[in-house]
Amino acid sequence: MKSMLDRESYLRLLKLLDELSERAENGAVILVEGRKDREALRRIGIPGEIVAISQKSFSEICDSFMGREVIILTDWDENGKKLEGNLRAIFHNADFHIREELIKILGKWTTRVEDIPKLLNFFERNIKI
Repeated sequence: MKSMLDRESYLRLLKLLDELSERAENGAVILVEGRKDREALRRIGIPGEIVAISQKSFSEICDSFMGREVIILTDWDENGKKLEGNLRAIFHNADFHIREELIKILGKWTTRVEDIPKLLNFFERNIKI
């Protein structure tokens, strides 16, 4: 990895992941694209309901989670952007803030949620706190 994440960005990332964890612990459902994304969030300690939606229909997603606090955490590649747009149309009150902040912090290293644990590990080893 060429460029390093600066200390301030690393601390923003940790705070963002803490927020995600706390909200999930308090009942928010996190919608991710696939099983690897769900597993990645589990590896970094995110609790609660994390749902891989790639194998579900939009009507099933809508029926299952309407009326709940929903956090959308799709990848930020072309497929993820398209899916995010579709989910915005369904869940008008969904939270996209965490996804948008992750893109700002991690966008130059990856476009995938599943890479977060690997990047976090790399940053933890290389950033001087």
